Amino acid sequence: RRFHNVGSHGNLSGSMFYRFEKGKNLIITDDLHSLIANGTTELERELEARWSLLEGAFSLHHENYQLCNDLREIYLKKATERKNLTGNIGFLQGYQGNSCFYCGLDLNGNNAHVDHVLPRQVVQHDLIWNLVLAHAHCNEQKSDRLVGEHYIQKLIARNENIMGSNHPWKKEIERELGSSPNRRRSSLKEHYLRVGQILGWNYWGGSPTYSPDRDSFYKKLVTLLNNS
Repeated sequence: RRFHNVGSHGNLSGSMFYRFEKGKNLIITDDLHSLIANGTTELERELEARWSLLEGAFSLHHENYQLCNDLREIYLKKATERKNLTGNIGFLQGYQGNSCFYCGLDLNGNNAHVDHVLPRQVVQHDLIWNLVLAHAHCNEQKSDRLVGEHYIQKLIARNENIMGSNHPWKKEIERELGSSPNRRRSSLKEHYLRVGQILGWNYWGGSPTYSPDRDSFYKKLVTLLNNS
């Protein structure tokens, strides 16, 4: 029954697109046509959010199903539409020394991707405290998996570097994570714990200690790809 309506505002609010008698029949109503015709964008967002909710829940043990749903709801309530993040590349380069956040090798302008350290499919936002620059290959390899806590410590340090500047983004970080270094550190670690509980601690490389910056074969591969 929880899937019987779609959307939370506008023409989609309360739109019923089926009727059913349990165990007997399911009837699709004409409202489905107007839903698709008038609300494709919101329908796609709703589909992505609900599928992520189920996907995350089933990745955990059965007894954690409700916990996963509750944590997901925290982020879904504050979800924002995905933005074009290329405008952040120049800013982020200055705080990463023009190197990939994950493998540490030099970035070139055409191969820099803005990546969400904590996967966007969970956090549902594009806030600067969670954004870093990475090679296209590193971004694709990481995908929606978690990184080890050593990268969270690196992200905390990067955010504190921003807080030591006069850049306007520091106000956003302070608003979202806290007014003191200890509070910001605790807030980011709390987000990391929540995301791990939702995704089931599915690590990039299969291990919380995996570091592509210490993997010589991986770094040679990235170098070849960057020079091709």
